[in-house]
Amino acid sequence: MFEKLPAFKPTGNFYTFLVCLFIAITFWLLNALTKTYDTQVEFPFGIKNLPKGQVLVKSLPSTIKLEVEGFGFNLLTFGGAKDDSVLLDISRIDLKKQGKFKAATVSPEKIYELIAGDFSSNYNLKKVLLDTLQLKLDERLTKVVTVNPDISVETESQFSVKEVVPIPNMVEVTGPKYVLDTIDFVKTEAKRFNKVDENLAFEVELLVPNNLSCETNNVEVKVEVDRLSEGSFTLPLTVEPDSLSNKIVLVPKHAEIKFLAPVSLYKTIEASSFEARVILDSSYTQISKLPILVEVNNPAAKLVSFEPQFVEFILISP
Repeated sequence: MFEKLPAFKPTGNFYTFLVCLFIAITFWLLNALTKTYDTQVEFPFGIKNLPKGQVLVKSLPSTIKLEVEGFGFNLLTFGGAKDDSVLLDISRIDLKKQGKFKAATVSPEKIYELIAGDFSSNYNLKKVLLDTLQLKLDERLTKVVTVNPDISVETESQFSVKEVVPIPNMVEVTGPKYVLDTIDFVKTEAKRFNKVDENLAFEVELLVPNNLSCETNNVEVKVEVDRLSEGSFTLPLTVEPDSLSNKIVLVPKHAEIKFLAPVSLYKTIEASSFEARVILDSSYTQISKLPILVEVNNPAAKLVSFEPQFVEFILISP
């Protein structure tokens, strides 16, 4: 249906053409790269000569956009040289006292003046494309604060959390005084665990507030769990207020409680760790039963149940 086209066979003239084309492109590219161009480039941005014992309250932008003139080759290879960065000399800025800070407003024109002399020899600075900078310095301090683990652990029914320990439990943070004056701890990232029946050990990130630096970015957290054991006590019922205790007789006079406690702390649980009482008010003569209230005085114990929940009473004639 279609005629088969003859196979292409390159000749000597074809190869000559390719060589000439390559040479032409090379000369055109070299010529283009040796010309100067105006362009906008983002440079890494930072500061130098920060006064001793001072720190920026608010971080500066990490980059600065500049309009520069440069040879095409330099613009093409931007970022390969160490001097392809812009550092603002703080010592050449007139800082004024502003409350508890030292502050200055730096215009794009002032930035141009400050960086032009130190600018990379590969480029000619034309214009600073940045809004006015608000500089604010504060005293630089170091403070030791506690680590507060944001860890939630739900155990299996027969276990409880014995302790959650960060390692280290205190860290050094450094930054502006006005920030350090407001904090006594740093939190960790939040972690949630369910149905835990064994000890845990893991690493978490510290959530260090903005403008502060810390000696470490992470801490280890150990979670120790303990198996629970069940126990019971028979408690005498007390009457409140005590001044009315001689006006009634409770039936029964005792309550049976059941509790859970970690095995490692079980010996610390005594009958005195609990209180069972009934409270009388002005209406007690008009009812037939009083509710029993049980209080737990030992944090290691967890109340499971108690019986009875209500108690009858007999009024004593005056």
